[in-house]
Amino acid sequence: MALGLGDRAMGLWAGAFCAIAGSAALGGVLQASSGSDDPMTAALTWTGALVLANAASLLFLLSTLCAYTAGRVHAICAGLAVAKFALFGVCAALNDDVRMVVYDGALTMLVVLALSAWGAWAGRMRSATWVLAGALGSMLAALFQHGRVSIHPQFSHNNLFHVVQMGAMYLLYRGGLLLREREPEAPDFDATQPLPIAVEE
Repeated sequence: MALGLGDRAMGLWAGAFCAIAGSAALGGVLQASSGSDDPMTAALTWTGALVLANAASLLFLLSTLCAYTAGRVHAICAGLAVAKFALFGVCAALNDDVRMVVYDGALTMLVVLALSAWGAWAGRMRSATWVLAGALGSMLAALFQHGRVSIHPQFSHNNLFHVVQMGAMYLLYRGGLLLREREPEAPDFDATQPLPIAVEE
């Protein structure tokens, strides 16, 4: 992926993966040290994990917008994405409520899903099929966890969620390798020329 990090869409996608890794690392530290850290450290660690997960959602969304929109439409959509990040990020940080991160991620996945479905149908984006499959996999994993679906007494719904999510992340990674920022359309030459002025003889 490093070979294409000069492309803004791919760079943002890579940043989202880094944010997810950071959030997972903080969550792992919190679980491993459960009961041994003081409450303040545990609270800060948990808040950091939530904010990084929220940041990953923003970066995924900005990357997708870079790939599918340009110009004024992109500026408006990116502004709305940042506003969504700020709203859910503040709610998650103040309340330490993981549901805010889940809702934010669900909204992001819906947008990514819709744009990727359009890209796959139109055949304009090589990354669309991979990203579409990854987004569907992530939503399936979330449904398994929310529905507490288990395939074995020793394999809980959380275990199933993580296994399915790992597969979804691989698909999203493959899609990210192919992401490219949409180039702005060249202006119409005729439209940029001054109107002809009739000269009366």
